[in-house]
Amino acid sequence: MKEINTQLEFRSVSEDAFAKTLHKRVSTYLKENGIPRRGNVGLVAKTIVLTGCYIGLYGTLVFSSWIPEGVSWFAWAAMGILLGLIGMNVLHDKVHGSYTNHRIGRFLLEIPIFLIGAESKIWEIEHNHIHHHFTNIDGIDQDISPRFFFRFSPHQKWHWFHRMQAFYAPFLYGLLLFEWLSIKDFIKVRTYLKEGHLSQRQARLLTVTIALKKSLFHVIFLLIPLLFGLVWYIVVLKYLLMLTVGGIFMTLIFQLAHVTHNVDFTEGSGMLKDKSWHRFQLETTHNFAPNHWWVTALLGGLNYQIEHHLFPDISHVHYRKLAPLVRKTATEFNYPYHSYPSLGAALWNHFSYLNRMGSPSSVGSSSPSK
Repeated sequence: MKEINTQLEFRSVSEDAFAKTLHKRVSTYLKENGIPRRGNVGLVAKTIVLTGCYIGLYGTLVFSSWIPEGVSWFAWAAMGILLGLIGMNVLHDKVHGSYTNHRIGRFLLEIPIFLIGAESKIWEIEHNHIHHHFTNIDGIDQDISPRFFFRFSPHQKWHWFHRMQAFYAPFLYGLLLFEWLSIKDFIKVRTYLKEGHLSQRQARLLTVTIALKKSLFHVIFLLIPLLFGLVWYIVVLKYLLMLTVGGIFMTLIFQLAHVTHNVDFTEGSGMLKDKSWHRFQLETTHNFAPNHWWVTALLGGLNYQIEHHLFPDISHVHYRKLAPLVRKTATEFNYPYHSYPSLGAALWNHFSYLNRMGSPSSVGSSSPSK
C-alpha cells in the first residue's frame, strides 16, 4: 500500500451545487420527520438479537452435548454468518459514529466487536479515512488491493492466472478473518504510524490492546472448547470453518458496491482537484436490492452504499428513506446513480466483472465494461 498522495484533493464542497442541494434536502427531510442521524431502538434490538444468538450458539456448542455432530458443523458455519452480520450492522455503524454518540453506549458496543475479532481503531482509519475518501483509487484504497492474486482495477497488472480469478475468488475471500486475527492489525499499526494517523504513544498502546484482544479471542474459540473435552482437530476444523464462512460472507458483501461493472477506478497518481468528491462517490459506488427490506435489515444497509458514502454519519437504518432523495437529486444534476435490482444481480455482476478483469482483452482498457 502506497503512502497517501496529498495531491489527491477534491474540489471544495462550497463550490459543488449538487452537494449543497443534497445536504440541504436531507437535513430538511430529517428535521421535518423527526428522524435522528444516529441509530434507533430497532438497531439496538438488532444488536442484542445478533449478539445474543452468536453468544448463545457458541455456549450451546461448547458447553452442551445434545447437538448432533453433523448439525454442529452447520452451527459453526452459522456462527460465521452471525460474525459477519455483527460486523455489518454493529461494527460498521459504530466506527462511523452513526450508531450512537453516547460514551457508555460506544463502550458497550466494543463487546460484540471484540467477539468478532475486529479492532475499531484500525477500522476507523482504514475504512473511514482512507476507503471512504479515496474510493477505488489504485494503490490507496485497500479494498481493491490486488494482493498479486487479483486484478480488481483496469489499472492493475495482469497475470495469466487472473483468467481464473472469478472461480478462486471465494476461496481467497475466505482468508479475510484469518488475516484479521493474525498479522493484519499489527502491520496496519506500523503503517498508520508512518503515515501520521497514529502517534508513537497511540501505536504502542494499540499494539498491546490488539495483542490482548486477539489472544483472548483465540482462548474463547479454541482453548476453551479444548478444555471442555472436544477433540482438538475437530475444534480446529470447526474454528476454521467459522472464520472461512464469515470471511467469504463479509468480503463478498463489501465488494458488491465497488468491484463491479459501471463504477470507475482511478490510478493513484491521478489528479482530482477539479472533481467533485460527491460525484466521485457516485461514480465509484453501486447500490443493490434497494426494494428488498430484508436485505437492508440483514446487511446493515450495505445495499445502500451510495447513501452511506455520501452520509456516513447517518445510521444505515435511515438509508432506505433517504435513497429517493439522493436518486432524485443525482438525476437533476445529471450525476450517475448505479443500482442493481437484487442481491443476485449484484453477485452475478461482481463475478462477471472479475471474469472481465481476468481476460487478456481487458489489458489497456481505461475503464470497466459497461
